[in-house]
Amino acid sequence: MQNTFTRRDFLKLGAVAGLTWTLEGCKTPVDPGVRGVIGFNVHPYPGLALPIQMQALNDIKANWIRVTLGITTDVGGPYVAATQANVLGLIADFNLGPINKSDWPDMVETVIRRYPSIRYFEILNEPASFNGISNTEYVRDYLKPAHDLIREKFPLVNIVAAAPIGQPSGIEDFTQMSLAGADNYCDFRAVHIYFRNDLTSPWTSFQRATRKPIMITETGSSDPSEHLDMWTNQIPEMKRILTTDFVFYYVLLEQPPLGFGIITDQLDSNGQIIPTPGSELYTFLRNSA
Repeated sequence: MQNTFTRRDFLKLGAVAGLTWTLEGCKTPVDPGVRGVIGFNVHPYPGLALPIQMQALNDIKANWIRVTLGITTDVGGPYVAATQANVLGLIADFNLGPINKSDWPDMVETVIRRYPSIRYFEILNEPASFNGISNTEYVRDYLKPAHDLIREKFPLVNIVAAAPIGQPSGIEDFTQMSLAGADNYCDFRAVHIYFRNDLTSPWTSFQRATRKPIMITETGSSDPSEHLDMWTNQIPEMKRILTTDFVFYYVLLEQPPLGFGIITDQLDSNGQIIPTPGSELYTFLRNSA
């Protein structure tokens, strides 16, 4: 995707969420278990983005969210407190960059203690892209130490290994993580899929490279006209091929808008969510709920 303002740049813009919010009127999410996952990536923006996103999640009966928690800063706290959905907590920070290996275990422990209600934690996000960490280094120096600490101090926590970049080259990265022993230090392996399934880059390559169950922690399209097709056609095929119910659509809302988000950051005159122009996905999910 060729953009002056890239998705990676956008993710690094995530501001610290300084608003603590209690949203009244949320209903208990439908099917809060694993099967029937309606999952979305939710960016922890401050201000009115929080209640707008909570309202949208309630409207579409989303029962899982994936949210960046922050490491040196608590960006996810207001969202974790407000949602009634299950949470996949991403132990990552938008602007952290390189991570000191000796500081890393204490960082992981700090984040997990900050969120005692979360039982699923993903250990970093696309570590080569966001933290300059090679695939082997990630497994050896970040995933394994996190695993060892979690198993000792937080035995009920499920560990999700980081997904590599969501392009075809990510298949090779995923395989290299496996060869470095990633399966030994997690409960789930995460993948990002922003490419079509074809003979040169088949989605089955992920499953062949791991013994662990897979989570698709990001997938979506930057073309709003493709959002509904992604949900109704592409995602069911991903679930079938990778034998998973865990899929987190990217993304509910994005600021600034790059085409991935399915809603805007405004309400209409009746206080209702405004879908992203050209996207039919929010309306489809709301009407199906």
